[in-house]
Amino acid sequence: MARSSPARPYHPRVPTPTPSLLGRLALLCAGIRIGLEAIGLGSLAVHNQPVWTNALELWNRWDAPHLLRLAEVGYVQSSPPPNTDDPFFIVFFPFFPLAVHIVAFALRDLVLSALVVSFAASVGAGYFLFRLVALDADEETAWRAVLLLFSFPTAYFLAAPFSEALFLFAVLASVYAARTGAWAGAGVAGALATGTRVVGVALAPALLAEVFARRAAIRDSVRRLAWVSFAAAGLLTYLTINQIVYGNPLWFLEVQRTHWSNQAAPPWQPVREAIVALVAGGNDSIFTFIYSGRLAGALVALPLLGLGIRRLRLPDTLYGWTAFILILSSSWLISLPRYLLALYPLFMVGARLSRPLPVLVPLVFAGATLQGWLMWRYAIGQWTF
Repeated sequence: MARSSPARPYHPRVPTPTPSLLGRLALLCAGIRIGLEAIGLGSLAVHNQPVWTNALELWNRWDAPHLLRLAEVGYVQSSPPPNTDDPFFIVFFPFFPLAVHIVAFALRDLVLSALVVSFAASVGAGYFLFRLVALDADEETAWRAVLLLFSFPTAYFLAAPFSEALFLFAVLASVYAARTGAWAGAGVAGALATGTRVVGVALAPALLAEVFARRAAIRDSVRRLAWVSFAAAGLLTYLTINQIVYGNPLWFLEVQRTHWSNQAAPPWQPVREAIVALVAGGNDSIFTFIYSGRLAGALVALPLLGLGIRRLRLPDTLYGWTAFILILSSSWLISLPRYLLALYPLFMVGARLSRPLPVLVPLVFAGATLQGWLMWRYAIGQWTF
């Protein structure tokens, strides 16, 4: 397992970023979004749906309208028709809708604002993934990790009006800050993560491992613990919203169970359920799609996380496994391939395994091709996780 040098526990090798790093990432993300937009418009045209009038709306699918509704009205106990579902959106965490709401003050369009938030966050996620990998490897390996992230089959969700990009940015920024001794930044970014998705709590063991991996005076250790503990502020904010609006800090769990048919489950249950369903067969194409994706996601994540135990630092390994177990612990896991975007250790391990070009090129090509096909479906409202 790769670790920081014992002789210099507080000062890992921090590469000096070239001025073009953010620019290159911005161009990469912009090019990907242009390509995805073209695929979406082409899908609309082929399926005889209005094209140019839906240039933005083609992104507004599945959970996106719920998140944008939150950005518009916030959390409410009840609402008049036709928006009677508003109280059920408490299951979505607040910081992504809040970011969209803030940007919408300038752009005056919720979909466009959400796309801008996701674009900026995906550039930030790529930046911190690059910087984190480059602490222990060369820049070529860091770029491979970035390419594997953005060519991942469900990476179009990093462009969509979903919280994936903001969450991944926050997680990577927090981990990188802790790794480089910027404890205040680790806590603030961690708070952004825990206020964006519930899986943000998986940062806790990773940040604690980073604190205790370094020798320090008691006073310094307490200060670091205080800063990383601030990462809980995002989750506490969400629980406070539940208390203020609904009178119960855990109200979202009740809504998740009664309205969304989802509750905590043993982490092996969703995988076993998928295997049983696929073996039994069925005529429902959506369920087949969900179960196939769930099983494929597990088959990708488990080996890579296993390999990461010996190839990654302990904090990265702890985050990867904790997040994966939390994701699997859901009685109705319909979006596992999308949730895997949060597992940045997958791309770190992948970057190390794909050093030869004959390995990297087919991986990127296959992932990008599958991503394009999923975007083709997504644009016309077909299920794609």
